[in-house]
Amino acid sequence: PVWVLLTPRDYLSTFMKVGTILVLALGIVIVRPVVEMPAITEFASNTDGPVFAGTLFPFLFITIACGALSGMHATVSSGTTPKMIQKESQVRMIGYGGMLMESFVAIMALAAAVSLNQGIYFGMNTSEATVANLAGVSVSDVKADAGAGAEYTAQAVQNLGVTDVHGNTIKAQWDSWDEAGNDKVYEGAEAFTMLAKDVGEPSVTSRTGGAPTLAVG
Repeated sequence: PVWVLLTPRDYLSTFMKVGTILVLALGIVIVRPVVEMPAITEFASNTDGPVFAGTLFPFLFITIACGALSGMHATVSSGTTPKMIQKESQVRMIGYGGMLMESFVAIMALAAAVSLNQGIYFGMNTSEATVANLAGVSVSDVKADAGAGAEYTAQAVQNLGVTDVHGNTIKAQWDSWDEAGNDKVYEGAEAFTMLAKDVGEPSVTSRTGGAPTLAVG
């Protein structure tokens, strides 16, 4: 029964989720990450983006509208939220609060994405098919193993021809430690391999979606 199982679970999980959002916000304030992504990239004026092949208009405004409607959508479409509302006056607080919480998550995800090295960001968010196309190989070659995926992804990032805030062609870089425990900057395929090792994943290339980027950022 919803009122016995789902409603108490969702009620309690709300506090955990809101608490996590606040901790993330506090972390951003403390760490003050450096922005690596320029305000406008080459893909703002064309449809060749490896992450999203679309024009700035109207998709930017669709994204904003989606967030603005999220509170109403969650209130109306959720399986448990409407059942926890005791009176109509609570709807505004729940709907508007849900919209604000989602916007906070979006801002933190944006902060995580723009603070990543651009080569790492594009390598993580470019699909295997696009990587294969940019590297001039087949998708099966990219999927062969994690090492091959890292090599072809690094090559694809180089072939993008995107420049950083200093006007230099981007390349994947990841700050980590070597076997002796000394700081070391890994580049190219090694950057993706070491990043995967640091986060405990077999591979981080072509992990499209906001969640992996937010986690790594």
